[in-house]
Amino acid sequence: LEDTGCTCPPNSLDSILSCSADTCTYTVQVTYWIGYQPGTNDTLLLLSVCPSGYCYSNGTQSDFMLPVNATREQLDSFICGGQHRTGLACGECVAGTAPAINSDTYACVKCSPGDASLNVFYYIMAEYVPLLLIFLCIIVFNIKLTTGSANAFIMYAQIVSSTFGLTADGEIPLNRISPHSDRIVNSYKVPYNLFNLQVFVNLLPPLCIGTQLNTMDIISLKYLEALFPLLVIILIVVALKLQMRIGGGGTTCCAALHRWKCSLLPAFAAFLLLSYNRFCFIASQVIAPQPIRDLENNQVSTSAYFEASFALNDAAYVARYLLPTLLILMTFVLLLPLLLLDYPLKWAEKFCMRC
Repeated sequence: LEDTGCTCPPNSLDSILSCSADTCTYTVQVTYWIGYQPGTNDTLLLLSVCPSGYCYSNGTQSDFMLPVNATREQLDSFICGGQHRTGLACGECVAGTAPAINSDTYACVKCSPGDASLNVFYYIMAEYVPLLLIFLCIIVFNIKLTTGSANAFIMYAQIVSSTFGLTADGEIPLNRISPHSDRIVNSYKVPYNLFNLQVFVNLLPPLCIGTQLNTMDIISLKYLEALFPLLVIILIVVALKLQMRIGGGGTTCCAALHRWKCSLLPAFAAFLLLSYNRFCFIASQVIAPQPIRDLENNQVSTSAYFEASFALNDAAYVARYLLPTLLILMTFVLLLPLLLLDYPLKWAEKFCMRC
């Protein structure tokens, strides 16, 4: 490697599988990134874990050999270029591409303003319209997801679709097992993703919805998916209130709901059940740390896991992503579940009697 000499790192770096000082070659696991600090002339070689789908992958091997005597640009292109990425831990998309909103690995795809506008329409039709229909069915038919064995299955589906990866973050090359590995993964992820408020969007090819959006922007936009059911419930309440005002006659909220043969309480319970895991999952991606180390295994800095160009103490990261995430965690993860105390305390029933 350029300007670093032929020295091997200590054995404590389990990411380096083998090193030869004689031939000046490194063999690295596919789940790791190695390179230089972008935008500087620093010759310190850095190392970090690579998010799944960000770094070098030939699809069939679990390790790769670094090119000999590579320049900074060649090393960056070798490790990140195949995924259309660049920068620290391959955290940025190259020019002309943007992260896809419906990709689990936030794949960088070609993006133009015209394509982005059309993709927003596809995204809404595949994600928000089905969610609207699902929650309207829950409200109209008074479907209760929090009773019986349904909630246990939903929680299982949420865990499977959000935390279990058959590739172990890229360490297991599924293409070696079958060339149709992507279809095998989708065969279980697509049905389970329904209970993570992701309906048909994963069946579409990767969609970019903005040429200027980075990965952290895309992750933060996913909060809207989790908030959408609550928005539907609020709009229905507002519509009922307006109908009562226009219709007059002293029709109460409860009577209107009874005449419509529906109830908003099961829908609100469904929102809590389905959105809670989604909020936690998105927040964990926003606040996940990415330690950057040198070849002596000393930690040099700590960045955001999915966008290493943002240091965790960066003012822009704190203001744009961390503070909104903490607000969402306090409101929807800590505060709203307290409403589950409604069952023994009958708060909703007392409120409905007063409305």
